[in-house]
Amino acid sequence: MVAINPNEYEKIESFKEIKKNKGMKFCLCLVEMADYLVFQRYKMAEGFKKFLKEYMDEESSGEEKVRKEMHKLRELMKKEKIVTPGVAEEVNHALENDMLVYEITESGVEEFREEKLKSDIPPPLEDTLYNTLKRLIDAFKAKKLNSIEPPFWWLSN
Repeated sequence: MVAINPNEYEKIESFKEIKKNKGMKFCLCLVEMADYLVFQRYKMAEGFKKFLKEYMDEESSGEEKVRKEMHKLRELMKKEKIVTPGVAEEVNHALENDMLVYEITESGVEEFREEKLKSDIPPPLEDTLYNTLKRLIDAFKAKKLNSIEPPFWWLSN
């Protein structure tokens, strides 16, 4: 039995290029090659929540787009764990193909028995929250608030 983690392919240059060009189609193809799928919800660590709060506290723009984005981030911060659009799409693809799906939880690995998994974040092409969160996660990993200055610049027209 071989474990396949689509995220691991980011480290291999040739696969990274395929994933970049094919996007989720590549990940869904990997799902189809598997016997079953195991997923885990993304835990919103307290340190990251604090980082988000500090970032939003620094933002003073009265622009409506920014206020809406900050509201979406605050709502997201209330959740203990979140499901990203890619994970939801992979899980739902496995379920549609009658594969067994398991979820890693605090109590262990449990069979996922729902008909569908809903993402807590809209896909990147539908909403700005995904891109905002991705940029903030990258900045958090770099431990630099100023690496994403000026605040919410990607919302500009």
